[in-house]
Amino acid sequence: MNKSIFGLILIVIIALMLLVSYLLKSRPTPLESNQEVEQPKVSLFENITNMCKIFPLEEVNKLTGKTFTKTQSFHSNDGKTYNCEYFLDNHFIIIDLGLYDVSDQKKGYAYLDRTISTDSRIQIEHFMVHSGKNPEEIIDIYLVLGTNSFVRIGKSSAQVMSNDELINLAQHMTAILQGTEAYKVPQISNKKTRTPTSDDGVPLPSAQSIGRTFLELIGEKDIDRALSMMSADMLGDEAQQQAWGVQFNAFESFVVTSMQDSLKETWTSDTQQFKAVIEVTMKPDAIEAPIPNYGWDNGENIRWIVMKKINGRWNVDAIATGP
Repeated sequence: MNKSIFGLILIVIIALMLLVSYLLKSRPTPLESNQEVEQPKVSLFENITNMCKIFPLEEVNKLTGKTFTKTQSFHSNDGKTYNCEYFLDNHFIIIDLGLYDVSDQKKGYAYLDRTISTDSRIQIEHFMVHSGKNPEEIIDIYLVLGTNSFVRIGKSSAQVMSNDELINLAQHMTAILQGTEAYKVPQISNKKTRTPTSDDGVPLPSAQSIGRTFLELIGEKDIDRALSMMSADMLGDEAQQQAWGVQFNAFESFVVTSMQDSLKETWTSDTQQFKAVIEVTMKPDAIEAPIPNYGWDNGENIRWIVMKKINGRWNVDAIATGP
């Protein structure tokens, strides 16, 4: 073989080696590929407008073995929360599609000192949130669809569903989301939004979530923690604080059925308002209060919750009967 042919072959070999090296370097690794384009595990909620139509009352009754009697749907103005609540007397369960950062949800619950756990019976990435009053009680199960999407299954109290029953529903829902039950596969949006953070970088819960937690703490009889979330102006002096405590202890049951934005055009960076629908049963002796039942009715009540940011933290600043 003459030198010119050998040189040509050598050049071709070197060129092929360089081409292979370039291709290997330019192709993303599996980790890089997952980071660039996340593939949701399911696709069920394309063009969603009403979660109660996706999971009808009769189907949820079959899945749970319960006899829920009515539903109420809700979707947020930002298009990132869609839920359906299923009522049994004054209690309910909820199926909620959320299009928010999952890690931020966990950090938000950690900020509120809630216990987080998992259960091997649920065969999908998930986490469970426990009650602040009773750490043994599971109140929400998050089924993770992607970095910024999840389905939450929750309950208002142990009276409507036990821990095992909630986990059983999560197992059924997992099968639905993975396409092994008779539902269409959803299309999940993974658009990210910026979440406010504290000085140490921990995402802070929204004003609405703080307000709802405040109301839920009243329902859980965790009155001291509820009072700690109120502004100094609302709490007043020691006598007024005791009066609030007496009022909050006058509820036999107190269940938040919905909470949504109110008069957003009036919002400022430090003040926001929300409309809450609350199902209430008063203790019999509350009728003897200076204002009978402290102005609450047995059954459905509507209250406007005003949230005020003080020193970077949202506080409850008013509970009003009108906007």
